[in-house]
Amino acid sequence: MHAIAEDTGGKVCIGSNDLAKCIRNAMNDSSHFYEISYYPDSPDWNGEYRKISLKVKSQGARLSYRQGYYATNEGNPDPQVQQAEMQKDCGELLNATGIAFTARSVPPDAAGRLNFSLEIDPSALTFTPAANGEQKLDVEVGVCTFDRKGWSQKLMAYPLHASLDAKVYNTLITGGRLLDSIFVPGPTPAAVRVMVKDMPSGRLGSIYIQTDQNPPT
Repeated sequence: MHAIAEDTGGKVCIGSNDLAKCIRNAMNDSSHFYEISYYPDSPDWNGEYRKISLKVKSQGARLSYRQGYYATNEGNPDPQVQQAEMQKDCGELLNATGIAFTARSVPPDAAGRLNFSLEIDPSALTFTPAANGEQKLDVEVGVCTFDRKGWSQKLMAYPLHASLDAKVYNTLITGGRLLDSIFVPGPTPAAVRVMVKDMPSGRLGSIYIQTDQNPPT
């Protein structure tokens, strides 16, 4: 228990019958935090354990954080696994910043329907060379809908698979933007979370959009 808690930034509560105090301490510790993430540059997903080290300039500060990770490839080809991962990403409270993109609302073509135009920064995407000289792209665009109470309703996936020739690829990586469009069928949800995930690396970008004009107070 001590090893698991230390490796994941947690604490062990033992030797006490005051369970309520343990829960209060845990809630106090988790009420203020910073969320920091990064994606390794190395494409070598060899399964080895890699350590993480964080340092702060403040004297006397004690850090609790995950001590490392196993370098395993995020790109699981099983559609059910991909669906489960996207569903988990929907539940994150903070927007993910691994992939930069914008989602612009465009006029709907049906009552209650939402349409979005996406512009994705390709700098964080993985391009895989193919035998014919083209570059392959494997991106998953997802949309989660929420009701007025904040409960998740639906998850819709829009796979974005492409093979780019040399001209399109060079244009894209020298300042271009990857364009896509998605829709959310009616009735209009209270909010949506739009996600863009690079499947080979697991990099994720997400935006939470309030669509209800009169959210509950």
